[in-house]
Amino acid sequence: LTLYLSPDSDNMLQTLGHELGEFALAHNAEEMAEVRDAVLEFLAATHGYENVDKLVKEYQRQYAAVEGSKSYTEAVNELMNDFFGTQLSTNKGIDRFINWLENHKSAEERGRIYQWFIDILTKIRDTLREFVNKTELTAEQKYLLEGNAEVAQKLLDRFLDAVGNAAENVRKLNKNASSTESETKSETKSDTTKIRNKIIVSSNGQSVVWID
Repeated sequence: LTLYLSPDSDNMLQTLGHELGEFALAHNAEEMAEVRDAVLEFLAATHGYENVDKLVKEYQRQYAAVEGSKSYTEAVNELMNDFFGTQLSTNKGIDRFINWLENHKSAEERGRIYQWFIDILTKIRDTLREFVNKTELTAEQKYLLEGNAEVAQKLLDRFLDAVGNAAENVRKLNKNASSTESETKSETKSDTTKIRNKIIVSSNGQSVVWID
């Protein structure tokens, strides 16, 4: 999973949450279905089932005008992804995301590049906090942030765990696929994927966070 995130974008963290959600839905559908149900319950407890139903149908209407028709479940998935993008658009959400990135590294990777990794995470945290502090939330984001903040952040933890499990599923698939190839091809693949999920902050015309 590779995401290029520019702080110059108006919706950087929304994009982050949305794309992580799309990735997890594609590679960890069962766990994400449980997360989706929990998000719906949370939103219903906060705003009422009728209002959440109206919101989902509005998502269907908006997407139909741009991408084509979506089923009710597909619209709920889009709502869920936006919900987590919004949770990431807070300083607490950023802290949880950074902690997840740190803990998601394998013990081997942390031992090999630990200090470098911590330095990079600090730069990412500072960059994202700067973005949050200068960005005004939309009406929809404010709506999605309503409710019990502690419960919402725990949902974010579940979401990030599901994303991590999706990434692990992909690694296992790649490992199984590579085992059927020739030894030469397998070694080449191993060399190119030795360090997974690199995180680099660079400045080349604009600030970019690269999560690989």
